[in-house]
Amino acid sequence: MCSKLALVIRTTMKVYNIILTVFAIIFQYETVNGSVGSSESRIIGGQIADEGQFLFPVSLQYLGSHMCGGSLIENNTVLTAAHCIINDDPRYYTVAAGIYSLNYIPESNKFKVMKIVKHKKYGINNSYLNDIAVLKLQVRANTTIGKEIKLNENYIKDYSNCTVIGWGDTIEGAKNGSIFLRYVYVPIIPKIECSLYYEELLSTDMLCAGGRGKDSCQGDSGGPLVCNDKLAGIVSFGRGCGKVPGVYTDVSHYISWIKAAQNSSCIKQSSHFFIIALVFSILILKLQ
Repeated sequence: MCSKLALVIRTTMKVYNIILTVFAIIFQYETVNGSVGSSESRIIGGQIADEGQFLFPVSLQYLGSHMCGGSLIENNTVLTAAHCIINDDPRYYTVAAGIYSLNYIPESNKFKVMKIVKHKKYGINNSYLNDIAVLKLQVRANTTIGKEIKLNENYIKDYSNCTVIGWGDTIEGAKNGSIFLRYVYVPIIPKIECSLYYEELLSTDMLCAGGRGKDSCQGDSGGPLVCNDKLAGIVSFGRGCGKVPGVYTDVSHYISWIKAAQNSSCIKQSSHFFIIALVFSILILKLQ
């Protein structure tokens, strides 16, 4: 009985894995082509970084393709945007750390994601509130591959000069991103000025930066905004690229949440599929 049940479960799970993969591929196609999340996926006016200049930015890859940026905050922990997590199953994600070109990623620089912790209150009232997520890697990144960045815990003054880093589009609407890691210097924009462009979308846990030809763009989402050599913001959303300031999740408002997420033992996986598979298996056995 047990062996027969195990066989049926394995067979059923294979079918569900195939279905999962097909849906994931379809979802990825829609995302890459802008049907899903194109307004969020947000470097304009910047320059190509020197190889090895920045070791903390990572490429968050979905089914093997660059989707978002992220930052290595521990040798096995990545901070990114919640809107980059389109599927809660960590098996579909890999993190490419310590890389320069998206066209050449050594196997030693690829890390499987073990755990996803997305802010539970992200997207309240269809907003960009709490646009933050933590990814735990299965294996720690060697310091020769990736180097973590410290979190900013202090208030960032208006007009402070900061840096946005990523592999996103260099021209608005290009939809093909940059092969090489790029960066651009951007000033922090006062909330009162930024509110002219975004009105009710802004909140106290957000930062505004850039505009006037310097900004993050499609493919930079989840990537780092660095001020005073510390991670101050996470690329969140914007209107176009470089025309008005972009909006970032303010890391200093989430220090306690980040620390709790780093220590969380809750692994986000698609457990409901396993339950469905088990129910189907029992039904099949009863029908035999």
